[in-house]
Amino acid sequence: MYSNDPEISFTGSLIDQLEDARRIAREFHQILGILPDIVYRIDPEGHFTYLSKSIALLGYTEEELIGKHFSAIVHPDDFPNISRNAVLSRFKGKKTGADHAPKLFDERRANPRMTKNLVVRLLAKKTPVSDETADRYPVTGEVCATGQYSEEDAVAQTGSEGNAGPSGRLNDRPKNEKIFYAEIANYGKYGSENDSIERKFLGTVGVIRDISDRRKLEKKQIELDQQILHSKKMEAIGVLAGGIAHDFNNLLQGVFGYISMAKLNLGEKEKCVEMLEQAEKALQMSVNLTKQILTFSKGGKPLKRVVKILPIIENAAKFALSGSRTDYSLENDVKLKLVEADEGQISQVIQNIIINADQAMPEGGTVSITVRNVEAPGKALPAGLAAGRYIRISIKDTGIGIPERYLPRIFDPYFTTKEKGSGLGLAASYSIIRYHGGMVDVKSEMGKGSTFSIYLHSVEAEEPIIQPDPKEWTAVRRCTVLLMDDEKLIRDVAGAMMKALGHSVEFALNGEEAVDKYREALSSGRRFDIVILDLTIRGGMGGEETMQRLLEIDPDVKAVVSSGYADSSAICEYEKCGFKACLAKPYQVSTLKNVLRDLLKG
Repeated sequence: MYSNDPEISFTGSLIDQLEDARRIAREFHQILGILPDIVYRIDPEGHFTYLSKSIALLGYTEEELIGKHFSAIVHPDDFPNISRNAVLSRFKGKKTGADHAPKLFDERRANPRMTKNLVVRLLAKKTPVSDETADRYPVTGEVCATGQYSEEDAVAQTGSEGNAGPSGRLNDRPKNEKIFYAEIANYGKYGSENDSIERKFLGTVGVIRDISDRRKLEKKQIELDQQILHSKKMEAIGVLAGGIAHDFNNLLQGVFGYISMAKLNLGEKEKCVEMLEQAEKALQMSVNLTKQILTFSKGGKPLKRVVKILPIIENAAKFALSGSRTDYSLENDVKLKLVEADEGQISQVIQNIIINADQAMPEGGTVSITVRNVEAPGKALPAGLAAGRYIRISIKDTGIGIPERYLPRIFDPYFTTKEKGSGLGLAASYSIIRYHGGMVDVKSEMGKGSTFSIYLHSVEAEEPIIQPDPKEWTAVRRCTVLLMDDEKLIRDVAGAMMKALGHSVEFALNGEEAVDKYREALSSGRRFDIVILDLTIRGGMGGEETMQRLLEIDPDVKAVVSSGYADSSAICEYEKCGFKACLAKPYQVSTLKNVLRDLLKG
C-alpha cells in the first residue's frame, strides 16, 4: 500500500507496472524457451540482443552469443546469403552478382516486410572458421546491415588478425564442424523519432527452425526415387531387349529358312524365285522393325516437309483396316492448315492407333476420325500443350477401353495386354510425335472406348506441289559415281547394284580419300557425276565434313548423304548441308535407281 503523497503513489504505480512487465517478460521468455524453434532479435548492425533458450540446439547459451554478430553462427559459404555484399575482399566494396537475391538483412533497405524460407547452414559450438576463411569472407555487422562499406572498413571491423573485432565475429573454432540446416523467417522493426515522418530502423526479429532432419529425409527420398527410376529404366531396357531379340530371331528364321529352301530348288527357277521373294519380305519386315526401334532414339528424327495431312490419314486408315470387319468415318474442318512432317512416320502413327482401335472392337465397329484446326491454350486442350496453332487428329473407338492402372504404361516399349501385337506400336507413335514437337493425349473409359488425340504444329505455307512418279520418267544416261563407305559389305553390294544399273563406280573408305579422288578426277578433266557419302565413318572424316570440303573444290558437286541413323541434321535437313538427296539404309535397287535418275535429270 502506498502513501497518499501523489509523487510516492505515482512512483509506486510505475514500480508495479515495471514488475508486471518483468513478470510478463519472464513468462514470455519461458514460453519461447519451450518452443523447438530459436527466437532471436538483432540490432541494426546485426548483433544479437535477444535469444531464446532453444539456442542450446547449437550448443550455446544465450549469454555466449548476446552481443555477437549473426554471422558468428553461419557457415562461411553461406555468408553471401545473409548480406548483399559479404565478399568484400575480392570485390573491393562493389556489389556482387547475387545483389538482387533475397537476403537476411534486406529489411535495412525497405519498408517493414517479412523474409521467409531463407535456408542457411548454421555451425554448432566449437565449429571452425579458419583465419584463411575469415580473410576470404570479412563479414561485419555494418557490412551485413548496409552492404555499403569498403574493404578497409571491413578489415577495421573484423581486426587485422582475423580474430573477433568490434563486430563480435567468432573465428577461433576447431576443425570438426557440425552443420545444421536452418530455415529462417524474420521481419524488420521500425520506429518513429520525435514523431517525424521518417522511420528509424530498430533491428530485426526472427525465428530459426532446424530442418536438418527434413533435409536428410528429402535427400533419402531423392535417392530412393532415383533408385526406383533406375530400376524401372533397367526393367524397360530388359523388356525392350528381350522383345527386339524375339522379333528379330523370328524374322531371321524366315530369311534363313527361305534362302535354304531356295538353294534346294536351284533347278526349279520359279520355286527358287518365290523362296527368295519370301526372304526379301522377311527382310523388309526387319527394316520396318528397325525403323520403329529407331523412333525411340535420336536416330529416329523425322525427315520433314510441308504436307497435307488429310490424304495421309485417309490412306493410313484404309491400309490399317484392310480386310477388317471395322470401318472408319472421317470428319474434318473445311480449310485444314498444312503441317511440316515426315509423311511416312505420321502414316505409321495413324496406322498404329487405328490398328489398336480395331483390335479393341473384336466384333467390329466404326473408328471415328476427326481432324480440326485448334489453337493452344484453349478449352478441352491438354494443359501441357505449348502455346501455338495445331492440327488435332482424334481417333475414337467404342471398344473395351483401357484400365486406368495401365494408362501410364501404354507408351512403354513392348508393354501390351493383348494376345496379338508386339507392344511397339504405341511406343513408336509416341516417340514419333514427340520428335515432331507435338503431343499425344489419351482418354479412356472402361466399356465405352478410348480416344487418342494427336497434336501436330500447323504451318502457314503454300500447298505442296505433287511431283510425278519417278518410275514414269524416261531412261537417262549412264554416269560415274564415287561411293564413300567404311564398310566393305556396303561398298560391294552398292557397287554391284550400280553396275547392274549400267553405271560406273569408284570407292573411297573415308572422307580424306574421297576428297583426294574427287580433286584428282576434276583436275584430269573427268568429274564424278554423283558422289554418295556415308554420314558416319569410324576413325575418319564423315560425310558432313567431306561435303563441305567438296563444295570448296566444286560448288556444283552433286552429292547424296547415306546413313542408317538419322541423328544428324545432315539427314533431316540435308539440303542445308549442301546435299542434293538422302539415301536411307537399307535401300533396294529400285530406290537407288530412282535417286540417281532424279539427280541426273535435275
